[in-house]
Amino acid sequence: MWMPCHTASAASLPQDLAPARAAADEKRRKEAEAEERVMGPARKLAAALVARGYQITRPQVSVGSRRPYADEDGTIHWPPSLKAAGRAARQARSTARPVAASLGAARKHQVVLMYPETLQQDVVEDWRDDDTLADHLDVMFGDGAPPLPWDAAGEYSRDRVELYYLANAGPPLTPDQLALAMAGRWPDGVDRDSEGPRRYGARAARWERAEEGESLREVLLRPGHVVAGSPLFWVVARGTEYRERFLASVQQ
Repeated sequence: MWMPCHTASAASLPQDLAPARAAADEKRRKEAEAEERVMGPARKLAAALVARGYQITRPQVSVGSRRPYADEDGTIHWPPSLKAAGRAARQARSTARPVAASLGAARKHQVVLMYPETLQQDVVEDWRDDDTLADHLDVMFGDGAPPLPWDAAGEYSRDRVELYYLANAGPPLTPDQLALAMAGRWPDGVDRDSEGPRRYGARAARWERAEEGESLREVLLRPGHVVAGSPLFWVVARGTEYRERFLASVQQ
């Protein structure tokens, strides 16, 4: 027996789909808001870093929650790339500088000092742009500072410590790539396997000594200084066999 087939009329179809369309629109709106909550601050931070003239490459390890951030005054803070373990006393000493009260609105950074000989580290919590390296080394290694617990020979004295950074640590990220990196995402167009330090060519990685009389900003703005996530200096002692091996570990 033939039965009539009931189909929705053209007039009723939009009304039938209205709830589904409204739900889809609401979902897209919430997704866009969530994306902006993540990418809005990341784009602002990337713009601030670029405006300061800093070149940033992808971190050699995942930045996670340790990525830099900009406060309400536009001050850029660099959380350490690695966590300090068992070094709280030295960290506290290095940050309790006599001039701390005069920081004001100056740009401040968190800087990691790595001792490659033992893979120990110090973290300076607030390092102003205009502080020189000597300012902090005087506090950490000067008169009255306790020796490094593992430096039984006393080689890491104030007059022997040297700071180095890895020049050409990687190709600088574009502003868009930097925004993605600051959001904890992998930057578009960056190869996971081939974008690290290079061993050969005009942009080959090399150790560069950071001069004590220079400010942090001057060192970060040096040609070829591409910051791998956060400012990182490698500390060695002059006149030691290890220093020579360390400097030879990357082709000059």
